Amino acid sequence: MLRRALSVVGAVALALSLFTPVASAAEIDGRQYTQHAPDERDLPAWVQRDDRLRLCMSGHVQNLGWQNWSCSDETRWAEAGTEGRGLRLEAVRLYVRGTRGWYHAAGHVENIGDQNLQSTGNYETLTVGTTGQGLGLEQMLFAHDVKRTCGQGHVRDIGWQDWECVPPRSGKQVGTRGQARPLEKVKYQILSVEE
Repeated sequence: MLRRALSVVGAVALALSLFTPVASAAEIDGRQYTQHAPDERDLPAWVQRDDRLRLCMSGHVQNLGWQNWSCSDETRWAEAGTEGRGLRLEAVRLYVRGTRGWYHAAGHVENIGDQNLQSTGNYETLTVGTTGQGLGLEQMLFAHDVKRTCGQGHVRDIGWQDWECVPPRSGKQVGTRGQARPLEKVKYQILSVEE
């Protein structure tokens, strides 16, 4: 009888473990991944506390979903994507705060081509690339009206491109075009000096 009671308890415990909901976020390489695109409420607390110049990025990565925000300041860049995993970057979500002027972004997507240039102001988000289509973001452009922009891309089978800074309104492009090599990771920074 005791044996039967233990087997019933074990069966109930097994059944409960099979139907326990799985957490909606996973952590890989220190970054959180979810199936929903992040918004301003998901920004790190250190970014929400002040109005300094910040560029924040979130990447949608093949088989993993959306990353949590990565934000730049005067000493570090924002980044989206992974390195060394062979996973394509499919979309990038951008958010800028603490600056005057507009920022602009566009993507070149596998099997689609160029996307239209998008522009938005301070405290707004925009997204380049696609989700749910299994297509890689092959090239990305990011520009700001009044500040210098720096960037770098990690391209499949090529590796890291050179870090380069460009004047306002010029736009920093990373990635390749016409080579069928998706971006795997991008890094961008807006410099605080206006021109």
